[in-house]
Amino acid sequence: MPDGALMSELGRELRRGRLQAGYPAQAALARVLRVDRSVVSRAESGARVPTDAVLKEWCQACGLDYARLATMARGARGSVPDWFEGWRDVEARSARLAYWNPIIVPAVVRTESYVHAVLGAGGIAPGTHQVAAQLARASALERAEVVTVVHETALRHFVGSPVIMAEQLRHLAHLAGSPSAHVHVVPNNRTVPGMSGAFSLAYDLNVVHMDGMRGRTTSDPDVFRDATVLFERIRTHALPRDASRDLILEVAEEHEIPRRSSLA
Repeated sequence: MPDGALMSELGRELRRGRLQAGYPAQAALARVLRVDRSVVSRAESGARVPTDAVLKEWCQACGLDYARLATMARGARGSVPDWFEGWRDVEARSARLAYWNPIIVPAVVRTESYVHAVLGAGGIAPGTHQVAAQLARASALERAEVVTVVHETALRHFVGSPVIMAEQLRHLAHLAGSPSAHVHVVPNNRTVPGMSGAFSLAYDLNVVHMDGMRGRTTSDPDVFRDATVLFERIRTHALPRDASRDLILEVAEEHEIPRRSSLA
């Protein structure tokens, strides 16, 4: 949940910066930022944390320390964004979950170092609570049947460092051998639907979460039906469990080769 005290503190800092930079009216700064005046107003009042992109331009226009305020903004947003609360509750109750991601490894099967790298991709280190909240999602593996399907692109997409990638893929391969976690990989040489975005399914609760800049969780029966049909179509293109595990380990080995060469 958002941290109201931090939201208010961030708002005061942004207002102070605006006034000191010579923008007496919120509308004047809004024109510079190319946003509606309400964006400035809500940020300064502590009603809403501005996006990272708006915050960065705000800091540039007013001579503020972006790194410090971005860290404050992340804390103000809380460990879990408002728009994700619905899916988090569903994920915690579901006994039959499925995940598809064409670009990166799904959060439910990530290692801690991979989480740090993903959340810190914008150059701002993630907060302890953010990392803990994402790692806590792995508890689904202990109580639910979990099917994870990733594209080979996710195995090769560089996140963090070769060491982080190798560790993540070996963890994924380990899970592929467990009885409750079904891990499948769609190889690069197969044309597959669903490359436009990641989504997650709670089969027993008839809920789907679609990833995006602001994800969407819905129990709309038509949307859920379409998502389940798409997932099963994607799954038909994936390799069986053993072959998937072999490919994961093969790519993990490729990530480790540069490091071994440098140590030789």
